[in-house]
Amino acid sequence: MNTHDQLRPSTPRRRLALRVAVGLLLLTAIGTGSAIGFIPISFNENTAPFFWFEASFQDIDFVINADGSDDISDDSEEAAIRLAFQEWEDVPGAFISFVEDTSAGARAIKRTNTADHVVFFDENNSSGFFNGNSSVIAVTPLLADIATGRIQDADIIFNGDDQSFSVDQTSGTFDVQAIATHEIGHFIGLDHEPSLRATLFQAAGATQIHARSLSTDDETGVAVTYPENAFIFGTGSISGNVVDGNDAPVRAAHICATDSDGLFAASTVTDANGDYQLDGLAPDIYTVHCEPLDEPTGVGDISRLNAADTDFTTAEQANIDVGAGDDESVDFVVADLNAAGARLDVLSVLPSERVRGTASFTLRVGLAGFEPGNIDFTISGDGIVPGPVAFAGNTATAVVTVAANATPGIRNIRVTNDDNEVAFMTGGFEVLLAPPNAGVVVPNLVDVAAGTTVQIQGQDFVDGAHVVIGGELIADNDVNFVNATRIDVDLPTNLDAGQLDVVVINPDGQQDVLANGLEAVVAPVIDEVDPTTASAQGGTTIFIRGSNFVDGLTVDFDGVPAQVVDVLSNEIEVVADVIPPGTADVTVTNPGGQSDTLNNAVDFIDEPAVEVDDVDPDSGPRRGLSLVTVNGDGFLAGARVFFDAEEAGDVEVVSGQEIICITPAGSGSVDVRVRNPSGLEGLAKNAFTYVNGAGGGGGGGGGCGAPATASVGPADLTGSLGPIALLLAIFWVLGITRRRS
Repeated sequence: MNTHDQLRPSTPRRRLALRVAVGLLLLTAIGTGSAIGFIPISFNENTAPFFWFEASFQDIDFVINADGSDDISDDSEEAAIRLAFQEWEDVPGAFISFVEDTSAGARAIKRTNTADHVVFFDENNSSGFFNGNSSVIAVTPLLADIATGRIQDADIIFNGDDQSFSVDQTSGTFDVQAIATHEIGHFIGLDHEPSLRATLFQAAGATQIHARSLSTDDETGVAVTYPENAFIFGTGSISGNVVDGNDAPVRAAHICATDSDGLFAASTVTDANGDYQLDGLAPDIYTVHCEPLDEPTGVGDISRLNAADTDFTTAEQANIDVGAGDDESVDFVVADLNAAGARLDVLSVLPSERVRGTASFTLRVGLAGFEPGNIDFTISGDGIVPGPVAFAGNTATAVVTVAANATPGIRNIRVTNDDNEVAFMTGGFEVLLAPPNAGVVVPNLVDVAAGTTVQIQGQDFVDGAHVVIGGELIADNDVNFVNATRIDVDLPTNLDAGQLDVVVINPDGQQDVLANGLEAVVAPVIDEVDPTTASAQGGTTIFIRGSNFVDGLTVDFDGVPAQVVDVLSNEIEVVADVIPPGTADVTVTNPGGQSDTLNNAVDFIDEPAVEVDDVDPDSGPRRGLSLVTVNGDGFLAGARVFFDAEEAGDVEVVSGQEIICITPAGSGSVDVRVRNPSGLEGLAKNAFTYVNGAGGGGGGGGGCGAPATASVGPADLTGSLGPIALLLAIFWVLGITRRRS
């Protein structure tokens, strides 16, 4: 079967609607019992939950397509995706790990019908999931065995055709890390979560980053699905049944547990029998409430559901003491809505987060089924006390202050009226620590090839913070949290040279970007120069080969600057200036001041420079024996010509600007070099190309090739027709050879 997660619009968010399509082969369904804490993906309520069988004995592989996102220029979306996988892998008590395939072949794949588990940005609807002007943000197709729930394949596709993405909360874009973290939850078998601030909540807003970090319920989901032994034996559960006043089971009721600090801990929905089970609870004293599954979450947002009972009022029970290994029973008998009248309902909360200790703000709670003047609301946990409630239309407002010492975490908003009716926005508000503030990097100019350690100095860093430099995610074992004002980073040696952004991301997903915070320089390495002779009178073109060459570098010969013509990472083209005769060192200096010197690299000779401009014709047969003209300047009698390492035959220096010769055998494109008797050289790179068959100025095609000795030298020809006679003589010799073949 196939199932996939889709992100669709709602105001002010885009909704994630999990769709299910039946596979070609329907397998026999098996029952799964009551619904458990968190919500696993399955075909329906009676089939097995999805899971990776491989997780029990091997890593789950994934590959990030190399094309990346058209919206992001520095490939930093890859770091964001890797952080998203790491977020799930690092959950305490969870036995699951991922391994990235970074091979070029795998990274070139951009389709879902392969054995690779591909993450890619679909920029032109090549996947077919985003027809038309789609409001879907991302989709996670899953292929699983209906009977066993074993996942066979999974991919993650971002809708780059219709949506925009970023890693820095650019206005109007969706955060790559937040969306990837949500989709990876589906990738490992978890369904949508009705709690507003959970990573797996079914809606995502532009620029929102809270889904980067997992809620307790998200963490419980992966730990219960892929548990370590310590987690199994160190946690307890709450289970029970929900019925209405007629003792009829209540289907798809939303069950939520809140811990003793007032923080959202876990949630699930009841099955068709009204049963539920909240597994993986840390030992604590909990409050549990039961509410209808309605706005902002509905039946269509959870794949396993096709119906839900919502005509009942909310109920709650407190002081449930859960110990390790305990299973506490909590049943609910809820009031029938028809008997109780209109139901109080919480539809929205704005804002849904605040940093503790910030200035007072106005909290707006959208409601239904209430009468103005008889509503009050509270936020669970410490450090938050709303002021008097005011009304405007269907919205209740209150001025709220979050104390500087309020416990960070996700809270519930609890609304009551004069009739003692209760409604919740489960997980509706989050108290955040202060975001990190990256002030300076010390040192901020480093040679990355040297394995340098730098300090990021700032404020409000949290243990477990991640660091991204120049779009590259720094490995956790190279990030050393010292204290709230300092993080030490061992730099990798593969950072790009130049001005690099430094990003610190706290565990809750909040980040700070220090633009151009680090300048990475790299020392050049000189391997060789070519040619090794040059004119002391200036003008010789010299190629310097090596590595780590950077635009803006300088080159000098014994301190005399050369003209830099072209810079590649592994080759520099320069023109030497006037320099005293003799042997000179060459020094290359990158913009950051790093340099390398090759001693006694070039012998400067006091005669005019040799220049090779071109070869005419510039191609000929691989067997050689083409008559060609080498054009340039500074040619002297007795000069020799080389096609790469092979010497040309029958060389005639016609003038200081022209040489005619016979090409040697060869293949591919070759450099052509002229060497005067003094040893002074000039060369033209890739000036001649060997081709199959006939070509250039000599001979015809086909037949046996003429032996190298079957040629007529310039000394045998006289008069002004010398070059023409030579050409005719070669045709004649080749003609005889072909006839003899």
